[in-house]
Amino acid sequence: RHGEWANKEARQVAIDSKVVLTDEVLKGVKSSIVNERYVEADSNAREEYSGISRFVSVPIVEDDRVVAVVGVADKNDLYTDTDILNMELLFNAAWSKIASKRGEEDSRRERRVFESMLMSLNDGIIATDEYGRIIHMNYMAEKLTGWRRSEAEGLAVDDVFVAYIDQAGDRLAISPTGVVKKSIATDLPQDVILRTGRTPEIYIGGKVTPGLSSDGTDTGMVLTFHDITFERKRQRELENMSYRDPLTDLYNRRFFEERIEYEMTRSIRHNESLSLILFDIDRFKNINDTWGHPVGDEVLKQITDVAKRTVREVDLLVRFGGEEFLILMPHTDLRGAIVAAEKLRKVFESTNIPAIGVVTASFGVAEYNRKENFTGWYRRLDAAMYKAKNEGRNKVAINEED
Repeated sequence: RHGEWANKEARQVAIDSKVVLTDEVLKGVKSSIVNERYVEADSNAREEYSGISRFVSVPIVEDDRVVAVVGVADKNDLYTDTDILNMELLFNAAWSKIASKRGEEDSRRERRVFESMLMSLNDGIIATDEYGRIIHMNYMAEKLTGWRRSEAEGLAVDDVFVAYIDQAGDRLAISPTGVVKKSIATDLPQDVILRTGRTPEIYIGGKVTPGLSSDGTDTGMVLTFHDITFERKRQRELENMSYRDPLTDLYNRRFFEERIEYEMTRSIRHNESLSLILFDIDRFKNINDTWGHPVGDEVLKQITDVAKRTVREVDLLVRFGGEEFLILMPHTDLRGAIVAAEKLRKVFESTNIPAIGVVTASFGVAEYNRKENFTGWYRRLDAAMYKAKNEGRNKVAINEED
């Protein structure tokens, strides 16, 4: 088996087209380093194999025979004997534990953990038995969770790996039963926050893989995870740029349309009220025509500042388009939304904008009806706002259906 593996590697990586690195390791049962030499993909190799400049191979030895070879390539600095020593200690120690006094079933499960280690050197790794009790944690898992391995072994995985879905706030539940049922590696959901109480909260990515029993069937699970907080923050920054109105810095229509379905679902799930306020600046076209668009832009920014200071922190203020603005109000019924709209209307009415004077707005209010979709809800809201316009502007109105 090992000879076949070496021949396969020989076709993939060659040095100066003559020396095969993994072949050296297998024959000599010793580690090997190549620094600052171009390693060229063999002409018979598949296209995805590319050239490398530095390479280290370390044998994993059991009973005086090589059972595996670990290869690492393209370190920024030169590889040294210290790198070899660290790798030999790490991987041979892990393999020795596998072959120690455990039964065959535990051995197979630990081998799955070892394979995960090879593929995820910078990942936290937690392995459980079929009951979800932790049987193994690596150093990175200790660092990310704040739990020492000696504390965690034997505990339920949910006691140590405490994670939540960011937007929904729901606890992420992972059980060996569900993992084994799928029988394949499954990626963790997006926007998962690790919140153990022992370390700062971080966003994590990773996957869950079934463990392996003595008869080859899946049992237990292997959880691998890593810190993606920096990447998630960067992604949020880019999303924020696409979700913000550049003039007012309010969330835009695109963001609102992605958010509203979640809020409607949440309202139904928790049996909570949800309302919307739509307001439109009165006679805004006259402002642009009389004083020009730069002054019109300044009015939009002034109106935004006043609205920000007036709405609650839990409310979502959105520039929906042109001179139209939306306020999404969770935990608020129709009566509460009417009171909030009237309060904002009076603030606008009493605010003097330099060079313009007082600028008013007309308001429509509608509470979410759980039997309708957003299109129907917005239709009622828009009709209410135009009702306020038609009744003389600077008013708060609801639709006749309400």
